[in-house]
Amino acid sequence: MGCEDIKKKRRYESSQEYLRKRRLRYKNNTNGCRDRIKEKTKEYDARFKIRLGPEHYSRYTENVGLKSRYGITIREKEWMLIRQHNKCLICKTEFYESSPRATYRPHVDHCHTTGKIRGLLCKKCNLGLGYYIDSISNLASAARYLYKHRH
Repeated sequence: MGCEDIKKKRRYESSQEYLRKRRLRYKNNTNGCRDRIKEKTKEYDARFKIRLGPEHYSRYTENVGLKSRYGITIREKEWMLIRQHNKCLICKTEFYESSPRATYRPHVDHCHTTGKIRGLLCKKCNLGLGYYIDSISNLASAARYLYKHRH
């Protein structure tokens, strides 16, 4: 390949047409891959649903989620509920596991820097801590603000 050929190739690779074709090729490859993964996952889930039954399957999937996200099992979560008297540690709202609204179900609270689990909170309290970035100074500032503007 001569110098002129290399220059032409570089010019073409920097052109919009080349970039459009390249994006389209990448998009087609990844979409096909995603579809295959989704199909395999559905097949796998269907086999487990049949083998475990629908009521055990949801417990199984919850256990897998807890194990992968927080490193605990459903039994450990249930023990935490018993120790907390089935209430949120912050607002003392009682949990309802069968509630259709996620607000009243227990959510695992953990420290984002260490990964250590602190306890089970209701959805509102857990989101509140997340919005304040687990910062004590931010929470103290919010408390001062509320105290100052109370009626």
